[in-house]
Amino acid sequence: MTIRTANLHNKIQVRDKTTCLSNKTAQVKKWRSRQLPRIGRWHNEFLLSRIRLYNMYARAREEWFNVDKT
Repeated sequence: MTIRTANLHNKIQVRDKTTCLSNKTAQVKKWRSRQLPRIGRWHNEFLLSRIRLYNMYARAREEWFNVDKT
């Protein structure tokens, strides 16, 4: 993922790594916050379905082991 404004920042700054990094992270954060509304909806669905699946699996496993023991 390339950030278009990175070059501009690099030219303006004396190449001080910490400031470059802080700029990068700020940009990434901005990008993420812009992306979130788009991602959020399906990602949420995905997480919920995964949790649901895991719970089903755990329940099945419990039952199986209980049957196995007796």
